[in-house]
Amino acid sequence: MKEPTKKITYCDHCYMVTIWKEGHCCECGRNDGASREPSKSQVGGEHYKSMAIQPYEYCERNNLSMLESNVIKYVSRHKAKNGKQDLEKAKHCIDLLIQEYYTDNEREDMR
Repeated sequence: MKEPTKKITYCDHCYMVTIWKEGHCCECGRNDGASREPSKSQVGGEHYKSMAIQPYEYCERNNLSMLESNVIKYVSRHKAKNGKQDLEKAKHCIDLLIQEYYTDNEREDMR
């Protein structure tokens, strides 16, 4: 019987130098033939992959700042990842946006 094909190389999924057997990483099980396109994979969970549009794509297409993007990210994932903590992170980012864009002087000008 023929031995399974083995190679030792870097896995860009689990970031380990590993042995590959029959096209699969021995560390994480990734299939060597799997898509390496970043938008088709996710490191550290599945909470974005099931969404109709991933937060990064929405944020990029709408030229959102880092803080605005974080609000979208945390609100989008709270049910699938960190629950209330993600909503608190989103709220903190909103508070920072208010501080950054709506100072007391600007509020006076808006009245």
